[in-house]
Amino acid sequence: MRSSLKLVLFVTAIGFYGSAFSAPVLNSNDFISSPALFNGFENIPNDGTFFTGGAGPYSEGGISVRQINGDSGNDIWVTIALYPNLATEGNYAWYPNGGDNGYTQITRVGGFDFSDISLIFRAFGSGNVLYDLLDDGVSVLSGEYAYQSGLLGRIGFQGGGFDEVRLRSGPLGSDLYDGSHNALDIDSIKSDGQSVPEPASVALLGIALAGIGAVRRKKPAQ
Repeated sequence: MRSSLKLVLFVTAIGFYGSAFSAPVLNSNDFISSPALFNGFENIPNDGTFFTGGAGPYSEGGISVRQINGDSGNDIWVTIALYPNLATEGNYAWYPNGGDNGYTQITRVGGFDFSDISLIFRAFGSGNVLYDLLDDGVSVLSGEYAYQSGLLGRIGFQGGGFDEVRLRSGPLGSDLYDGSHNALDIDSIKSDGQSVPEPASVALLGIALAGIGAVRRKKPAQ
């Protein structure tokens, strides 16, 4: 009887603990009102037109951005935000000049997990955004977000369980890694910070573990 009760409490504890880390989901709304981390590219070193750091990484506000497998010699055009018809937010953004054949990688400084992330974008040529979210190198969510080319949009992910976001533009049905033309302008990346268990779940976990301890301490009836 005592063993059965311990098993029930243990399963309950694991269930509550696991529920705190739900799978990430796509969210195209501006759902992060008070970001703990923010990269608006406003401090990015540049020569008046291009990022002077090559393909990156560039880190600001706890978030790092790097261009992966981009064409050699193609710089990151950061002053694209100065043009009214291409404006994102502020004075600077991140755009592979003329496009490239790679993708943009977004991570947290220090390699921590994201809880939520959101950013604004313009996708040229094709308005669609291809995405792949990874945790320790393993894909946990991938897909595509259909959008009209050249218009300002927003894409984000919530639910945690990932430490890297990969993005590029491309036609619907294409592969993020197929090496086709990418022309994705991004800006104003924000995040709530690292994934942690929800307080309620932590409290329930504590109660369940305390119950296990109580069962172990209880002596058999005489």
